[in-house]
Order: sequence, then structure tokens, then C-alpha cells
Amino acid sequence: MPVNAFGRSDDLGSLTYRLLSALGDPTVETDPVASRVTGTLSGGCGVTVSSTLTHLRGPDGSAQRAGLGRWLDRPILAGPGLAEARAAVADLHLSVAFVVEDEASATDVDEVVALAAEVAGWIDGFVLAVPLDLVLGPDGEVWAEPTDAAADDVDGGHGQPSAPSPAPPSAGVPPSAGVPPSAGVPPTAGPTGEPVTGPTEGASAVGPGSAGPAGGVGPAGGAPGRASGIDPGSTGSVGAGDHGGGSPGAGADEPEDPLVAEARRILAEGGVPEGGVVVGELLDGADAPEVGPEPDPPTAAEVRRRAIVTAAVAARALAELDGQHLAEARAGLLDWVEATGAAEALEPWEARLLAAPPGGIAERDLTNGAWRTEGAAVLAWALGAYELPGPDALAPPGDVYRAIGLADPALTDAALDLASPRDPAELERCRQRLLTIHWRLREHALRPGPLDLAAAVAQAAWGPLTLDGVPVVDGDLALGGVALADAPEDLVARARSIAVERHRAINWLHDGGSFEDTDVST
Repeated sequence: MPVNAFGRSDDLGSLTYRLLSALGDPTVETDPVASRVTGTLSGGCGVTVSSTLTHLRGPDGSAQRAGLGRWLDRPILAGPGLAEARAAVADLHLSVAFVVEDEASATDVDEVVALAAEVAGWIDGFVLAVPLDLVLGPDGEVWAEPTDAAADDVDGGHGQPSAPSPAPPSAGVPPSAGVPPSAGVPPTAGPTGEPVTGPTEGASAVGPGSAGPAGGVGPAGGAPGRASGIDPGSTGSVGAGDHGGGSPGAGADEPEDPLVAEARRILAEGGVPEGGVVVGELLDGADAPEVGPEPDPPTAAEVRRRAIVTAAVAARALAELDGQHLAEARAGLLDWVEATGAAEALEPWEARLLAAPPGGIAERDLTNGAWRTEGAAVLAWALGAYELPGPDALAPPGDVYRAIGLADPALTDAALDLASPRDPAELERCRQRLLTIHWRLREHALRPGPLDLAAAVAQAAWGPLTLDGVPVVDGDLALGGVALADAPEDLVARARSIAVERHRAINWLHDGGSFEDTDVST
């Protein structure tokens, strides 16, 4: 049975690390944008988990997300979590496909569904159990399933309410069950050694009165995952399995949903491929471009507007997390963004957060927003108004706000008009430095232990990586004055979260385009 998880997180490294801990006898293949973990379930059945950032955020990512949105919008689906799943689609980054061996038992399938639900929690997303037309939340609860009316249509349209059609025995689910036995049951415990960090990862809150996000656990979901965050970034099958007839809820004379037809074809030809069902060409018939758009660096005016917007989002989130649900604070930030001409730079998630009523922002969005302080710090640095702290130090929000002139257009003009923007060569050196730091932290999450960083940088055929400005102790990245392998785990987690947001900001300064969708892969 094809099972897929989609998540707003874009932290492929932490996800891969956790999967290695969750499966028996694991092996892994990785590159900067994808991983494949193969291992065994508790009963010995083999399973392959393929994760990628390119399915929903690659050249045809918009088409993939649109197809997923249409699948979720079908009238046959209903349930308490359907609205949340639909709202998350625009922010998805990670796509994860679970494929079990052909001889998998019903127990094995239940275990895979439970693992997928757990993964959905790690990546801030949800699960599709495609053949059953089920959407499951990260706790295994049924978010959406076929309505009774849809089941009536499948059963002949006699108008008598009935339960959703059971899955066929071949799907590994008992014929009497409308949902997998694991649905609604807490998933089995996963690894505990690796915190999910980074702005698109876990959803830990920022403590009241803190100078920044607490505990080093970054915002949930993929970019603020965004809308926290499906990085937040997510792949997977978006069709339906073969129930021996039309799609649930479709009348006899209605054409079959093209996504369902495509899924049936792929399943008939050997199952879901790595990364899930690809439906981009089905949606528009266009070939995906072979390369992404050329970098279009923002102008100085655009950087200024982006810094103002990012600081406003961070300030609003931190104030709410501190319990300051003040209407005047909300109005003041909105007035500042408008008065400085920065409103045109607002992206949808940012606009929703700033416009939300006091006390009306979800905790995960607040966490995501709070981490934007680190992005604002990089933007203020690029404008020449701020000096960026080291990789293990949070940028103090008050210092960042003063550098940008928070909430006062006159102060903003005074602060930024007198600053001298960094030249392109300095921006590029910083980009290489922040990439190196982020890569090293993710590499450590996958393969803990010491590393000869100089040798790794010299041998890297991508990047480019650099040691210029990177703190080093005992030949490796230094955090808190010690080598990375010896640093406290909470400090490593915090540094990883810092690295994601700083990497996003410096890459946006190089590439331009959407701040939310800026590539932070390593």
C-alpha cells in the first residue's frame, strides 16, 4: 500500500537521521536534496523510505502542489483535519514515500502507517494513505476520509448511509476495517537522540521573555513552514489505489479523476516510484525546465524593504510569545511597514501573521516568526547596519531592531540611510561561510563525530565551501569554544536553527525571488 508523508519542514538531514534510528539494519543514500533509507520493520519486513525536497520545490513543484491541492479538494473527503491539510499545501517542502516489500503483512502495513504518522510529526505535515482515501495527522488521527455519501455512490447509490468502503484484503488491511488499525493510535516511539531543529522543523515554543527562540528548537515546518511550515518542503503519492472501480464518490457516467487514473497506472506497473507519484506532466503537459531561473539579486531598496518586513514579523512573534497580546503593538508594526513602503515586500504567510488579531496566531507560526530574527540580522548586516554574531550565538532581537529602526520610520531612515551596504564580494564570502557552517551542522546530524573540516572543504566539488571566517577548534567547526563533536547538544541544536535562517537570508540576497521559498539545501 503506498503511504506518503508531506511536511513543511525542509530539514532533510534531521529527518534522515531519525529514520536511521527508527528502522532496523538501516542503510542510507543521500545527496543535498534527497535521501533513501532502507531497513526493516520490527517483524523483519523490508521498507524503503525515500525523501526529497525537489518534488514539491523543484522546477515543477508548483504543479505538484496544485495537484495535491485538487486531490484534497475533492468533495468526497471530509474530516476534522481536512482544512488544515489544505491550508498546508502551499507551504510543503519535504515529500516522503514509504514502500514495503510485496509480502508485507497487515501488521507490517500498520507499522508503516504508524511510522509515517510519526514522520509527519517530525516534518510538520500529514500522511496520505492513498488506497484508502485517508488523510492522517501526525498523531495518527484520521484528518479526512470518504464521506458516507461517497460510500453510497460506490455501493450503488441507494441512498442508505453506510461506512466508508473497506479496503481490499490485498492492501494489507482487514476487509472489515474502514481505516488502518493504526489510525488514531499513537505511533510507536521513535529515536530520541536527535532534536528536530531549524526553522522548518520542530514546533517548540520560544519562552517568554527570552532573547530568542528557546531550546534551540527551530520553527516548524518548512519555511515558516511554514505557515507553519509543509519546507514547510514534501513529496508523495497524490492519487488513489485500485479499488476495482471508479474513484470513490464518482458516478458511473462521470470521468475518472486524472490523478486517480495516473496513480492506478503507476501502481499497476510496479508501485510508487521513489519520491512518490509524479503528476506534473499530467497537470499541464509541459516539460519541466532543466535548470532553475538565473539568480536575480535584489536591489538595495528591495533589501531594505525585506529587512523591515522580516524584523516586523520577528517582533510580532516574539511579543506574542512573551504574552504581549497588544492591539497597539500590532497596529504599530503594520503602520511602520506601510509608512516605510515595505508593505509591497510582504509575502502571504507574513501578511497573515502581521494582520492576525492579538492572541490569534498559532504557536508554530509564532515559533517560525521568532526565528526570523536571525534572517533580519543577516539583512541588517548586508545593509551595513549590524555586525553578525558567531554561528553559536543568537542575534539579540533588541540589537537587530535598533539597527533597522523598528516601528519608527524616522529611526529607520536614520539607521539605514547612514549605513554603507556591503559590496558583492563581501556578500559572496559570507554566503560561502554560512553554507559551510550549515552543511557541517547537517553533516554532524547525519554522521555525528569529529571531522577534518579543512580536508572536507578542500575535497568538496560543490559549494564552494570555505574556512574563511569559520571558527575552528581541533580541525572542526567550533561551537562555544570547543569542537563540534564535543559541544553540548542544546548548543548544537541552537546553532543548527540559527544556520537555517541565516542561510535563507544570505541565499535570498544572492538569488532574489520569494524569501519564503529560498533554497537552503546543503
